[in-house]
Amino acid sequence: AAAGSLRQLDSKLAAKRKLSVFLYSINDFTDFEATTQSGALDELDQLGFKTNHERERVSDIDGVLKYIEKWTAE
Repeated sequence: AAAGSLRQLDSKLAAKRKLSVFLYSINDFTDFEATTQSGALDELDQLGFKTNHERERVSDIDGVLKYIEKWTAE
């Protein structure tokens, strides 16, 4: 639905629609000060974008598995 709104030839029509975005990740953050995915999301959060605050930065696969285990238990 959002893609159709964004393709409108008349930008006034798209502006009337209440569109929202929630960012979970970012593919290219070379224009950010951040050097990590988490840091880039923090910057976007500070700019007012909605981001996932339930994220956690881990350094290895064990950290990933512990994070999954934590969420599975909840």
